[in-house]
Amino acid sequence: MEGEGWQISEVVALLGMGRRAIQRSCGQNLVSGDLGIVRVGASKPGRRSYDADELAQLHLVNVMNQDGMDLVSVRDAFSRAQDTGGMGVLARSRREADLERAEAAEARLLRDRALAARKDKRALGELVEREAAAALARAGHAGPFPADWLLPHLREAASGSTWPGDAPDGLLAVLEAPGFDLAVELLLGPGSFARVLGALEDSEE
Repeated sequence: MEGEGWQISEVVALLGMGRRAIQRSCGQNLVSGDLGIVRVGASKPGRRSYDADELAQLHLVNVMNQDGMDLVSVRDAFSRAQDTGGMGVLARSRREADLERAEAAEARLLRDRALAARKDKRALGELVEREAAAALARAGHAGPFPADWLLPHLREAASGSTWPGDAPDGLLAVLEAPGFDLAVELLLGPGSFARVLGALEDSEE
């Protein structure tokens, strides 16, 4: 990029979008199958470049196309959104859909890993500690927490006693995320997760 914008080969690499899909999305020649979804600013002859706003629109085109919409339907959705000033709403709705899919995939992966380690208590414990620490860090509640801090607290709470000591901010929300219940139950036994949550909730009151 030489201060002018990204070239099409760079856009292909950055967005994971096919060259022909970019050309069809930005071209204005209807005879050759172009759809003119994204209006690209003036560039040097023979060297069309794409600025950050155009990258954002192309990314949205690509996401909608990958979600099963053909480019004609994407063009129609863009046109409706532009007519009503709703491009921001359209982009936000796609981000929310991506977030929901990512959260579902994350929960599924945690369950996969927990079940794969079901016969290895040490591996299960490491999984629970690692996933909890990573989730706390993503939520802005990074410790660092000492190694082997979480498991003794979980075991004590699961035994029916109160939560021992203070808990880091956000731990309850982390443990309530889909997938943690299965990992904790495989580690500590049936019914343990409810006891852990109850002890942790009591400690926060």
